Amino acid sequence: MKDGIGLFVGLVYSLNIVVGGGFLNLPYVFKQTGLLLSLSFMVFFSALSFYLSMIFLEVIHKGCIMKTRLKKIDQPFLYTAPKVDDISIVFQSIFGYKFSIIYLTALTVYFEGSLVAYSSIFAASFTSNIPLYFLSTCDIYEKGFYSSCIINYWIFLGLFGFIVIYLSLLGIKNQKTFQVSMCGLRYFIICLIIYCSIELIYTGKTIDGKPGSKPEPQLADFSKAHLAVPIIVFSLMYQLLLPSIAAIVHKRSQKMWKIVLMVTFIIFIIYSALGIIVPYAISNVKEQVSLNFRDYTGGQNEKNLWGYFVMYGVILQPAFDVIACFPFKTISLADNWGHMIYGDKIKSEKIIKVLVFVFGVVPLMFAAVFYNIAEVFGIVGLLPLVLFHAVVPIAHNIVNEQVKDKTSFDAGFYWRPLNYAITAGALTLFLYLLRQKINGILGF
Repeated sequence: MKDGIGLFVGLVYSLNIVVGGGFLNLPYVFKQTGLLLSLSFMVFFSALSFYLSMIFLEVIHKGCIMKTRLKKIDQPFLYTAPKVDDISIVFQSIFGYKFSIIYLTALTVYFEGSLVAYSSIFAASFTSNIPLYFLSTCDIYEKGFYSSCIINYWIFLGLFGFIVIYLSLLGIKNQKTFQVSMCGLRYFIICLIIYCSIELIYTGKTIDGKPGSKPEPQLADFSKAHLAVPIIVFSLMYQLLLPSIAAIVHKRSQKMWKIVLMVTFIIFIIYSALGIIVPYAISNVKEQVSLNFRDYTGGQNEKNLWGYFVMYGVILQPAFDVIACFPFKTISLADNWGHMIYGDKIKSEKIIKVLVFVFGVVPLMFAAVFYNIAEVFGIVGLLPLVLFHAVVPIAHNIVNEQVKDKTSFDAGFYWRPLNYAITAGALTLFLYLLRQKINGILGF
């Protein structure tokens, strides 16, 4: 890793962050909100995601330049490829120390919330498919918290915690082979879900082979738009970890924009296909679509070998998949808070390991109670609207005022009013969705 990772591995790392488990909830929100309306959201937020990713790369680069200028460090190479700082340090250079503390606190809530969802995905998937010696399989979404099913769930949650905390303490640089393998397996399973859904549509059979009504997904339900937006925004989010990726990519000025472009294109195609096709194949799409395949028979009366392969593959792979995503966020949080504690001083490895451990354990404790990923994603999915969509355009305006020189990371397009409009729109949408969420909780 001395010379950094290449384009392919950088793409894999980015895809592992963005896919993470967010795709499991997409067919559900497409079904609830309507296929056409959900697809329009996907188009809009994918385009916005690409633009914001490009200007964020510029913000990261010029924020590092501003930091060196504040410290009066003479390093002319900074205009091509400086050392990449954590996001909290970049924003500290742009907005000041107090803002960076507030921002990092909100970022911690967002990352930890997503890790709660990852933990739930693993435990719920194994609980529904793998029997224990003294307990049979069960669906935690159907049985609920106050049932014997919660025992299975807690046992598998403990197993997940042991694995991900070990990987987090091991560090990202030692996981390249594991990350590449998980990325390949993930896309195989996503394609398998799409293939099986197309087969069910073509044959007109139900997923479990039993008589059932024909799926008739609606095109648009504006009354449920507030369900789709936060989950779609969450499923497209990886940019807040771009500094961590950029820091280890070799020749990042040449490769990072390519990584951003490829990630945006791949995710849009895969997610859109998944969200549109599955609701035409399954009449009752569950919050975590992989659980629909627990009873998969391919339309046959009984499971055959193919049915078992699909069932175990689709149910268990996302559970393993989130193992690959978990360490990115615990390590990133530990590094960011380490910078806040130590600044540019040499960080204590022992303290960083303790922080990694803490950031790994806390979401596991919450996941023991909050197992519904639709609810978790719906809440944490609102935060990127502030953390990324609102803050980055303002930061882009500031760095362009402070650093007039052209750099190799410039986005190629800068219009101050557009950035202000994006920030205003993101904040307005955040407040509206937050109000909808609060009204839903209070029963209004």
